Amino acid sequence: MATKFIGGGILSSVEPSRAQRCFLSDLHKGVAGFLLTGDVAYFVYLGRVVVPLTPKYVEFYVHTAGVGAQTAEVGFFSTPLAPNKANQVLTKLVSTGTIGDLTGTGIIRNTAAFATAIAIGTHLWAGIRTDMATTEPTITGLINSMSHGQILSTAAAGALTGAGPWTGVVIAAALTEACPDLRGTLD
Repeated sequence: MATKFIGGGILSSVEPSRAQRCFLSDLHKGVAGFLLTGDVAYFVYLGRVVVPLTPKYVEFYVHTAGVGAQTAEVGFFSTPLAPNKANQVLTKLVSTGTIGDLTGTGIIRNTAAFATAIAIGTHLWAGIRTDMATTEPTITGLINSMSHGQILSTAAAGALTGAGPWTGVVIAAALTEACPDLRGTLD
């Protein structure tokens, strides 16, 4: 992912290359993990798309397995603006409720590849929502957001496979993990 300085701020760009198959946040990764909250959607800014691309998977790493019947969705979303320290409305580009087993650990992602082309200029976000019957999983988290709006959440979000849109609220700065580490991949 390239980082460009635009108007005094930082704007990440999303562009595939032979060396880049994965698009991720430029926030720091945590160590302990982030415990998801049931029926809260989390959105992570991946960057602005500078060439047409078709991301296939949303990936994340489960540290501590969830418990109970699994309800979860992942997807790619867009906003009209780059992160700007304000809440934003997220529009679904593509999503699914068919993902790997959250009652296990390791790398999890949607089980079937997405096939939705993403246009140049799109502010691309990865999103996840879980609502396990007993206990939500703990996954690798992101830290040091400084409330810049690179990570957003929506309480009582409902399924991300629904029509949307979702109002993403800026997640406050925290010294520990503040949001799940979600990535987009091309394979």
